[in-house]
Amino acid sequence: MLLARAGISGSQEPCGGDITESAGIIYSPGYPDGYPANVTCAWTFRSGWRKIHLFIEEFNVEWSIIDCYGAMEFVSLSHPTGSTTRFCGEIPPGPIGHLLDGIGLMQFVSNDKNNERHRFKILYMMESRCPSGYFGRDGTNSCYFFSDEKLSFAEAAEQCTLASIHSREEQEFVQSHARSTFWIGARTTAPLGESIWNFEFMDGSPTDYQEFWEEGDVEMLTCGAGCGILVVADRWKNRKCEREEKPFVCESSDTPSAGPFQCFEYVNGRRCFFLPQEQGDWIRRDFDGAREHCRTYPDGDLIAIGGNEQKQVDLAKTFETVFDEFSVEYDEVWIGLRKADGVWKWVDGSLLELDRWEEEYPTEDFGKDCGVMTVSSWKDSNPQNQHYYVCKTTFPV
Repeated sequence: MLLARAGISGSQEPCGGDITESAGIIYSPGYPDGYPANVTCAWTFRSGWRKIHLFIEEFNVEWSIIDCYGAMEFVSLSHPTGSTTRFCGEIPPGPIGHLLDGIGLMQFVSNDKNNERHRFKILYMMESRCPSGYFGRDGTNSCYFFSDEKLSFAEAAEQCTLASIHSREEQEFVQSHARSTFWIGARTTAPLGESIWNFEFMDGSPTDYQEFWEEGDVEMLTCGAGCGILVVADRWKNRKCEREEKPFVCESSDTPSAGPFQCFEYVNGRRCFFLPQEQGDWIRRDFDGAREHCRTYPDGDLIAIGGNEQKQVDLAKTFETVFDEFSVEYDEVWIGLRKADGVWKWVDGSLLELDRWEEEYPTEDFGKDCGVMTVSSWKDSNPQNQHYYVCKTTFPV
């Protein structure tokens, strides 16, 4: 069981804070010693529409001769509905109720007296309201299932209600749980090259959000009506160069033997993109380790896009087809993009002429000086192709 411990050593360490773990224990400040005088603690349960069960294992707080609402010392529970329940005195072990659906607040207040024998220990458990195998998104009543099998668009739609996406926040949640390229619950109603809004969500929800590659990009948006919508690798984010091990994309002038590859001819010569394997598994390294590995191949390095938009398109299409056939599990992969002396450059020395940054990226966080390509943009695809898929359901509120 995970611990959410409120501790005060002497009276210096603060108590309270946000609680997001699914289970844990809340201790009175200074536990197992008595809590100090004149302390106020507040714990916020961010349950994400989960029911929060509370159980007393030990509870001894000063008693009021009137009731707990007149007490100077108490533990209170504030429900999302606005109602509040107070506890004081000595309470035997057992359940004390639950908070349901939303943000609940637990508060503790002590007075200025000696509380040598007074302390408490309360267990909590958050119960998901999503079906088995589904993940809930905090603050909503939506639940999502991320498949571990690949199906055609029609076959995936027979398994469940494929996910519609209606906000940037929902898009971020879904893509952060992705295994790689995946179907969502949308299909084209006419060519997207004519209008980016020529699609519909299959659950009947409003067509009010999209993340398509680029409006009018006929090479990436090629279907007519009735095609499925995929989320594919495209946009970039910045991450810490060290201590984050990820798959990575190398490029070389020679055909590699280390994993799936695809080669293209450019003005500056032939370039082959590949995801290195080792003993049948995808190699994961931090940024420098990834680059070191790529440079063991002829004229090799992490892939550099420079200002070549065609190369970015070719790489995305390789992820959708060649790489995806090998069930590579990723939501981010290293590419050859790094910041040095405050300037973002590609590892071949070329400047960052093409902008495929994800919304609100790059961030200025310390140490996040290396680039990844992330599953992000939508595109149409032949519904007979097989990919992972994302389901979505909701529960009553």
